[in-house]
Amino acid sequence: MVREAFADLDYDESGHIIIEPDPWAKSPQRCGDQAVAVLRGEVTSVAGTPIAVEADTISCTATDRMRWSQPAGSRWSDGSMRESPR
Repeated sequence: MVREAFADLDYDESGHIIIEPDPWAKSPQRCGDQAVAVLRGEVTSVAGTPIAVEADTISCTATDRMRWSQPAGSRWSDGSMRESPR
């Protein structure tokens, strides 16, 4: 089993992801910040509460709506994150 977290979805107070019926574009900074938060083991719920999260992989469910202004790999030029081989 692989535990998955999402960089572009919000979490409710119970730690469940919130699926948007009408998704809106997310900023690359917001998604990147959430991905880093997942790596650190804690995301913030929509109500502002810290939620513990354990994940083996981070997904972005709809990268086409994120409107990346730069390639994803360039966001972590310090080497702290790597793209997985395809």
